Amino acid sequence: MNFGASELKAVLDECCGAIEGARLKSIYDEGARGWIFKLYCRGQNLILHLGAQPRFSRLHLQPARLSAPEGPGDFCRALRSHLEGALLEGIRQVNGDRIAELSFSIAAGRLLLVQEMFGARPEILLLDEEQKIICALSLVAGARSRHELGAAYEFPTPPDKAPPSAGHGWLGSGGE
Repeated sequence: MNFGASELKAVLDECCGAIEGARLKSIYDEGARGWIFKLYCRGQNLILHLGAQPRFSRLHLQPARLSAPEGPGDFCRALRSHLEGALLEGIRQVNGDRIAELSFSIAAGRLLLVQEMFGARPEILLLDEEQKIICALSLVAGARSRHELGAAYEFPTPPDKAPPSAGHGWLGSGGE
């Protein structure tokens, strides 16, 4: 089951103070469609897990890496090439929805990592300062995507702001 908006808010409230201002040391694959962000902050190593498994998306701190894959996958390598060594400036929930935004500072400016935790097709995107898509999980994985590299990213319409004709199944997943 995916995180709901209230669960995401609780997790972010709990881990914000611990990880804001952390330096991103490395990124590792963690199982199928999971990534570990190894962070260093105030004298300690922290592990942030981002999971994009269908119907089981999540983001949370965990005590240790749970697996050690042979080598990084394509998406992990893409994230590493842009984010390793970056400073995690902040993390927030977007529009009270199931979207987390991590803001990173790099020498060339700022990058945003957006995690959409929706139903059967969760997504993780890396955006530049102008919110143009640098990398997207669906594009790297060769899956059907609603995104294009270089295109401007727009956050999905929150459920309470969806047009009346969209109905309850606005996520296209038939609900939870």
